[in-house]
Amino acid sequence: MGAHKAPRELSSFELQTLFTYNHAEHELIGRRRGPTMKLGLALHIGFLRMSGCLLDAFNILPPVLLRHLGTELGINSPDLASLRALYARGRTLSDHRLLACQTLGFRCAAMNDRPKAIRRY
Repeated sequence: MGAHKAPRELSSFELQTLFTYNHAEHELIGRRRGPTMKLGLALHIGFLRMSGCLLDAFNILPPVLLRHLGTELGINSPDLASLRALYARGRTLSDHRLLACQTLGFRCAAMNDRPKAIRRY
């Protein structure tokens, strides 16, 4: 199973392959309210695509990833952030995790608000 932490460094290939979104994903992300929620959902989708795991909410995100997502989504992104700092409500974090799973065709192994293990349909 993959890691739950964002790597400290990502190559431009990884950014382009894993954190660049197709039209349907852009539409889904674009329906979130405000740049912070768009950034949060985009992080979950990209990280799940990269590792097959949900992103740990407490680790600092790589600045290169934040900059890439800001450009990709057309929003201002923070220079330094943890996923936890992006969410005022824990429920929104859980909702975004589940939405990322559904978008990529994953399902939770244990159905609860804070899924840890997921697998492909």
